[in-house]
Amino acid sequence: MKPNLLAYALDTVSFILEKTAHREKIKQIILFGSAAREEAGPESDIDIFIDVIKENKALEKELLNLLERFNRSVKYQNYWKLQGVEQELKITIGKVDSWKELLPSLVTDGIVLYGKFTASLEGEHQTIFVWENITPNAKRVAVNKKLFGHTHRKKYYPGLLELYQGQRLGKGCIVVDLAHAKLLHQVFKKYKISVKIKKVIAY
Repeated sequence: MKPNLLAYALDTVSFILEKTAHREKIKQIILFGSAAREEAGPESDIDIFIDVIKENKALEKELLNLLERFNRSVKYQNYWKLQGVEQELKITIGKVDSWKELLPSLVTDGIVLYGKFTASLEGEHQTIFVWENITPNAKRVAVNKKLFGHTHRKKYYPGLLELYQGQRLGKGCIVVDLAHAKLLHQVFKKYKISVKIKKVIAY
């Protein structure tokens, strides 16, 4: 069984918030990357961004020291380590607006562990799904009905793509708004179809 990395991240953040002398300087804490997407493997890092009101070297040092304290704590050694959590938890500290390269991941995948995430990106966030030919034929028909709709006894049943205003870009390729991507992804998971997912911003 995979360890619950979200619960582990929350436990770590709770410890840091309880022990820090500068909690009022922290605006929000966000889990992002593969752990937030539930795609983390044994070699993956657990990425956390701590958004602060003002960048401060002393605050950064304190937060990193608290992370080390948690890793040496009885809770980690006697519980999380035994649960199989050995991935390194990496903390990035700063003002979120100054980290432009991280914003796409924070906005699209981020899970807020503390505070209220307020950062945003210009443009319309969309997700592209790409897949190869589906076999056997019965599975392909079932998936096509679910995605693109079908007619049964002269009655038309719309597919998810139409319901959520997505577009078919070509054979085995669709695009939907990011807000509806998880619903579409569930279809591919249900039928055990390998699919490539690309998150984009349309201007």
